[in-house]
Amino acid sequence: MNKANFNYPANIHDNQPISTSKILALEAWKAYQKRHTEQMAHSFIESLKSTPLSATESILDWAESFSQHIPNTPEIPSKQKIPNIIHFCYALLPDAPFHLFHYLAIKSAYDLNNPDQIYFYYQHEPKGKWWDKAKPLLTLVQMKPPTEIFGNPLRHFAHQADVIRLAKLNEVGGIYLDMDTISIKPFTDLLNYDFVMGIQDSAKTNADDEFYGLSNAIMLGAKDSFFGTNWYSRYKTFRSLGRDKYWDEHSVRVPLELIKKYPESIKILGGDAFFFPLWDDIERIMFNEEMLPRFNELFKNSYSVHFWETLTMDLLTSIDENYVYSHNNIYSMLARKYLEDFYQKETISFVFLTYNRLEETKNSLESFVNILHRDDVLEMILLDNASTDGTREYVQELASKHSKVRVILSDENLGVCHGRIALFREAKGDIIASLDSDLVLTNEPIIDKFKTVLRNDQIGMCGIAGAMMKNWQFGTHEDIQDEEFEGEVDLIAGCCQVFRRSLFDLGVALDPYFYPFWVEDSDLSLQVLNTGKKLYRISPNHGMYHDWGGSGKKWAHLFEQFWIYFANKWRGKGLVSFEKDEAYEFSRLLAKCQSLTKS
Repeated sequence: MNKANFNYPANIHDNQPISTSKILALEAWKAYQKRHTEQMAHSFIESLKSTPLSATESILDWAESFSQHIPNTPEIPSKQKIPNIIHFCYALLPDAPFHLFHYLAIKSAYDLNNPDQIYFYYQHEPKGKWWDKAKPLLTLVQMKPPTEIFGNPLRHFAHQADVIRLAKLNEVGGIYLDMDTISIKPFTDLLNYDFVMGIQDSAKTNADDEFYGLSNAIMLGAKDSFFGTNWYSRYKTFRSLGRDKYWDEHSVRVPLELIKKYPESIKILGGDAFFFPLWDDIERIMFNEEMLPRFNELFKNSYSVHFWETLTMDLLTSIDENYVYSHNNIYSMLARKYLEDFYQKETISFVFLTYNRLEETKNSLESFVNILHRDDVLEMILLDNASTDGTREYVQELASKHSKVRVILSDENLGVCHGRIALFREAKGDIIASLDSDLVLTNEPIIDKFKTVLRNDQIGMCGIAGAMMKNWQFGTHEDIQDEEFEGEVDLIAGCCQVFRRSLFDLGVALDPYFYPFWVEDSDLSLQVLNTGKKLYRISPNHGMYHDWGGSGKKWAHLFEQFWIYFANKWRGKGLVSFEKDEAYEFSRLLAKCQSLTKS
């Protein structure tokens, strides 16, 4: 990054004297943009030699300085360069099969990215069930594949496809995806760069590492980008005759050579962004049920998965809908939500805790009994925490009248946290609605609203009450008071938490520390955020009413104690809104730099 395109902090200008410490601060800022913590630490150590400030004072000074210019960071330009257009290229040969995994490549990209257009370049139109489902999502472009480039023959269809994809990115701009990919999250935050590629080596996560090359199976580019046009011109030296030693020279090795010459013209992502796992590990990671709990850990940096169909075709073509629904592995988890009938088949478990509030419990449960006729309502599970006021008898009577109502009678008061742990263990629905027994359903369509919100795979949990966090101090979080507000929040209140049961496969679980009550709902919220998903508040005006102030009063003295545990558990993870602020993140990394100076 040169001085001409760097936005200096408000207190550093060309017409002012710049101290050595401030110059080093600028170098640290550049390193921060690339998340090169060791380089930050080096600049930090050097700056301490030229300032009377202590290490702690320097950190505060730097954080204050950078917080003034962070909105103008040059690494995240405000103008989008790459259009939200997706390109696929397939069926250059006649009778090319179109399988479920091909459909998933298109459907996942469509649902996650909401593209302005998806271009599908082909010579021979595919046929079959999955093509019929994919076709309405596409803008079809029939074309004859190029047979030469710059006078050099293109004998293999794979090389023809290589040329088509690069030419279209240069001509139109957008996102290119191979037909054996499945998207995990949107590419939105990458659209501000000129060109984006990923390292073809999952073990390499830094562009400075030595690696084999950059793969063109997934890439993004602006129209007429410097990198894209230079890469295309290199095809003047194309010499592969098929599967020979030059097979991937221009698709993988040439872009590697270009980044060494023009490093500022492209954004390089680690191998885990697009190409994890590699071909030799696909089956072990994607199709092994034991790996599912590690999904968040393994794919925390991933935008997509590439399945290397040339080497895994037998495996991919053996997978059908029955496999996806009957197996509980990472592939099935990613795939099933894109099957047309998945949402139609989804069932809901309503789970309630009851304890000694007979009238409130009656009002609540009887409002939900009215929707037991719905096909998607699998069950209503009631756990009574040893009530003594007639509630215990009431829930038993209710269960005797309705086949979908199931009662669990506890001989002791398990509390809210441990009671819900038991309920979650029993629930069998695809969606779990964990509700307080003083919450009343006033309008049935809110159930469909919950299901619609959860169709967005980026949302992990929703509910009618939420809060935002300002800091980690007890009592400073702010409940959403606007009844009409709908949107992302930091916390979802435990009176109504609705989520997919599949979250448990990702390691989400109530922390038994929070016995008997308080903060277990906030902790569950952050566990959901820690999977990379979001929390969404729905207006209660759609059809629910909650009477605040039940069992929590008895255990109010535990609130602060549990909050301190909660804050220590999650502080510094960058999950809640105020920790996502750039100034906070920069000061946190500076603190890490300070620790490095002591090691």
